[in-house]
Amino acid sequence: MDSDLRNVLLGLISATVAAIIARLVELFRKHRLRVRTTKKHPIGGIYISTYTDAMDGVTRTIRDKVYINQIGATFSGYSQNLETGRRFDFDGQIVNEKYLAGTYRGEQREDEGLGVFYMALHLIKSGYIEGLWAGYGAESGSIISGQWKWRKMAQVHIRDCTPSDSILPDAVALLNDSLGSGYVSMAEAEELTLTPEGVVLVAENEHGQLRGVGTAHVMEDPAKEDLERRLHSAGIRRPNLMGTKVGLLKSAAVVPRGRGQGIGLQLINRRLSRLKELGCSTAVVLAWDSGGVHSSTGVLESAGFQRVADLPEYWREPVGEETFDCLSCGRPCVCTAVLLRRSLYDFDGEGDSRKKHFWSRTPT
Repeated sequence: MDSDLRNVLLGLISATVAAIIARLVELFRKHRLRVRTTKKHPIGGIYISTYTDAMDGVTRTIRDKVYINQIGATFSGYSQNLETGRRFDFDGQIVNEKYLAGTYRGEQREDEGLGVFYMALHLIKSGYIEGLWAGYGAESGSIISGQWKWRKMAQVHIRDCTPSDSILPDAVALLNDSLGSGYVSMAEAEELTLTPEGVVLVAENEHGQLRGVGTAHVMEDPAKEDLERRLHSAGIRRPNLMGTKVGLLKSAAVVPRGRGQGIGLQLINRRLSRLKELGCSTAVVLAWDSGGVHSSTGVLESAGFQRVADLPEYWREPVGEETFDCLSCGRPCVCTAVLLRRSLYDFDGEGDSRKKHFWSRTPT
């Protein structure tokens, strides 16, 4: 009897040990598979995405920021509209090591938007994921579809630039190459780094190479008076800027190979943070609208800026940049300046504030 009981117990122990070993082997196999899949298809990270949507027969392009958390062949995350803040949660899996297949749904309970997406992975090593989405559009009340493209957000280090910084000449050269020869002088850039209310930021990659530059400063009274005058001439009700501390995003540029990877957006948000630290309650920017590729209004609106007014031939009249060669029209520049603004009261560093602008067109 004791021998039989001992044999039963040994059998149970052996079966249990065998089951535990089998389970450990299975977990190890799955872990290795997850590691292999993650290394082969590293989709986790932050992306800047664009997708096409149709509303009342009009196709529009929308920019989102996409966050992905990957566990092997499965993933989850969300996309957030850079202009409105609307968010969609999603999850899915890698299919046949070639595609992403998933579903999305509105984050808010009252948001009825939901659907599916199917993305190709053949460009993932270059930081791209692209494909199609389809679903029910809560705004249109119908089934809609379109393209969806993700580009991995560049990982850059953004820091202050000093007058003696070895990278400053390269930053000035990048601004002039991007905005027009003579737009920024070395002396102007050095002066901006020296003033307590000036901001010169550079974005560098992990090797310390320049990837972008952005400048900003607190507006002085003469500059605010000039802006008020120009707004009044354009039929915009005069704002009381003289009693408000206003920050100006002055100029920015990203190296050609770094464009479309969120570097410009990161430079905008970092400059807004600095202006808020300097006590500004509002930020404004005069963006180029040459009617071509040099317009920067899209990324500014993605950062929460709202369009206030169009000021034709703004740079024909000297406003500090005495002479420069516009990339579109030469000298003098006759491009339209687009004035955009945003509140900094509840700005949190990510561009989520959505305040209405305080300028309105004069009633006729």
